[in-house]
Amino acid sequence: MQYSVAKKISTQECYNNEFQVISLHSDFADAVEASGKHAVIEVGNSVSVGDSINDNGKPWGSSHGNTGNKNAFKGVELDSIIRCRVNSHDKAGWVKTAADHGLNLSEWVVQTLNEQSDYK
Repeated sequence: MQYSVAKKISTQECYNNEFQVISLHSDFADAVEASGKHAVIEVGNSVSVGDSINDNGKPWGSSHGNTGNKNAFKGVELDSIIRCRVNSHDKAGWVKTAADHGLNLSEWVVQTLNEQSDYK
């Protein structure tokens, strides 16, 4: 076992808090001394600096055992979500446009934003 100094990066109502590992220590006292305002969490030896963990010290996403639909994987990891409120008339038009291009709304939005973005 080792101890991580970890910075909280998100909170979700139904799930554990998410932390990013800042440093790892073999001694609890050393971890507490280095922690400052960050959490000290006991973790296993498979955790590395930069990893996301939950407040149980397990890699983020492993606490529930769900792994998602592996057959849906298209070769690019989709690891972030964008949410926004829109007018229902606009959304209906976007859904139709996406379907006309053989895409679902999510695929069409990503494609359209990537085409318009200077940060690819």
